[in-house]
Amino acid sequence: MQLPTSSGDIDAEKVGALLEDEMKRMDAAIQKAVQMIEEMQKKSRANDSGIRLEVNEKILDSCNALMSAIRVLVGKSRAMQEEIVAMGRGSASPKEFYKRNHQWTDGLISAAKAVGVAATVLV
Repeated sequence: MQLPTSSGDIDAEKVGALLEDEMKRMDAAIQKAVQMIEEMQKKSRANDSGIRLEVNEKILDSCNALMSAIRVLVGKSRAMQEEIVAMGRGSASPKEFYKRNHQWTDGLISAAKAVGVAATVLV
């Protein structure tokens, strides 16, 4: 999916769905990264010993801690997003809020993409 370059490129009817789709892709990327880290730890425990195992454990433990922090950040950002939408939409639906505030929504989509890519690149 390519992000719009200006407000004229945005399909205002689809911006809320685009946001939700990107958030789901980000969740999947984080989950995949966590699974890959767990798999690397299992492999390291089976094949390595001594200093090599200790170093691998520390690196992978740090990766796990980072993924946990990302999950907390994502959870809190979603809660904040819902609060902002609820406060700013009045009687409008969330989709209408996203249409009216599409630049803000584009920022969320871009951030979700960046987090998903970073989680994948980490492993």
